[in-house]
Amino acid sequence: MNFIRAVSAGLILLQAWTGHAQDDVITGFAGNGFLTWTNSHSNGMFNVEWASSPEGPWQARWDSLWNIAATSGTLSASVPMFYRVTWSTNETHELHISPAETTIGYDGNLVVLTAAGGDGSYQWDVYDPYYGNLVGPSTGTTVLYIRANHGDNAAIVHSTGLTAYAIIHQP
Repeated sequence: MNFIRAVSAGLILLQAWTGHAQDDVITGFAGNGFLTWTNSHSNGMFNVEWASSPEGPWQARWDSLWNIAATSGTLSASVPMFYRVTWSTNETHELHISPAETTIGYDGNLVVLTAAGGDGSYQWDVYDPYYGNLVGPSTGTTVLYIRANHGDNAAIVHSTGLTAYAIIHQP
């Protein structure tokens, strides 16, 4: 129950705090993971950003929550508690692959790669098919990469003039 109150308080603070999205209002945050907002724009792109406090720093990616090194017996991380929606005109958004870097230990092992940003249409490729290739279609938001041989490789995604790379270490 305290979690629901904290999220509700965060959303109320969030709606009052996001000055640059005055026409857009977060209208709901369901327990099943859906954030809902109103839209007064006829074009452009939205980003959902998160922060662990209303003051920020605001994050647009999840990189800070990946690969946290086990350096002691107790670890901590800033996790999403507050959300905001930002809007920009029809400019193309930065293109990313997640994970941006990964390691595959054995031939035949797979990794799921996911694209975000760009214009939403994606064309995938690999740097060197000798070391690994895509399984199935080379279009869409998500692809499967399979390791074929020892040696580092890269997965590549294109979206309307933008290109992103994921480094795949294969020891």
